[in-house]
Amino acid sequence: MVNLSFIGDIGLNDDYIHLKSKGLNPFKALSSHLSAADLVIGNLECVLKGDEGENMLKRPRISTTHDTLHYLKDINLGLASLATNHVYDNLTDGFQKTISFLNTHGIATIGAGMNSEMAKSSFAISIKGISFCFFNYITRDTNPSMPENAGIALNEFSEEKCLADLKNASGYDYRIVLLHWGGHFEGGLFPGTDQASLGRKLIDHGADLIIGHHTHTLQPFDRYKGKYIFYSLGNFCFADIHFEGKIRSMSSLRERESMLVNVKFNRSGYQVNFVPFRNERLFLVIRKTVALKFWLRNVFWLIVKTHLCWLFYRWWFNNCRPIILQLSRKDQNKSLLLRILSYLWKKIKNKTCRNKCENLLPKI
Repeated sequence: MVNLSFIGDIGLNDDYIHLKSKGLNPFKALSSHLSAADLVIGNLECVLKGDEGENMLKRPRISTTHDTLHYLKDINLGLASLATNHVYDNLTDGFQKTISFLNTHGIATIGAGMNSEMAKSSFAISIKGISFCFFNYITRDTNPSMPENAGIALNEFSEEKCLADLKNASGYDYRIVLLHWGGHFEGGLFPGTDQASLGRKLIDHGADLIIGHHTHTLQPFDRYKGKYIFYSLGNFCFADIHFEGKIRSMSSLRERESMLVNVKFNRSGYQVNFVPFRNERLFLVIRKTVALKFWLRNVFWLIVKTHLCWLFYRWWFNNCRPIILQLSRKDQNKSLLLRILSYLWKKIKNKTCRNKCENLLPKI
């Protein structure tokens, strides 16, 4: 039996830096679960500060410190997925320093590299005689905002490439896809219907397990042909982002609740169990009520089947929720009217990009 543990977005930014400087460990409540795993897999959103500046195309930008990254050893991280929209926040130098730290501490990486070949490489490992092959992709709708002369490469998702990768890895016992996706529903409690279609198609073509990230929220899962699709595990740990004199809040309840997904593999299949937890003032605390919400959230499939309900949810998410967020923002340097106008202008600018991204995922 091989036990793999999957966790969501790791953002050791801002207040986590201060917490580390005080010698505190906010992950003790989950330590027994994480230390028992044969491999812990997580999505690393933060990179180290570099000496070359920042990627000015990306907002907001996230960074951490060398000392704070030592938290990764406390959570027993063994594989970091790097195909994220923040991996180039601190340019090539910040990326290289992060990779150097991870290599030094025996943490494997996947999804990004110094060149395209490295970025596209899968991660293969055999544990207790069972072989695994991991793939990590990022979809364009998550807005990685990479400059044309970027010094690194990301493994950008295309359906054709992903299906070919799965086919070429048919000799492994299990093929696991780590997807940074769902940009159209970032912050949402449900994924897009196109993600549901894509996830099932990947299962049809050989994927045994799909783990999603990016939305910063815990979204429902799908069990299809005896295999699981987790659309987003939400934030494992994330602090409010302090950026250019503003605060991007990460402290709403939906951004503080997540699941540790434990998967036990044997030769004939796998079993899944969940450890629900909540981020309470940066400290992770096991909370059973999160599990109840998680299961209730699978009303998603009823919403999808009731097409009018789905259309209403999409309309509310795209038009009403952004205004609610503007009302609740912590930084109040601009008036409410200016903040709403700024949001609408940003939405107009992104419309062309979003229309192009719709071609990346199949429709149902």
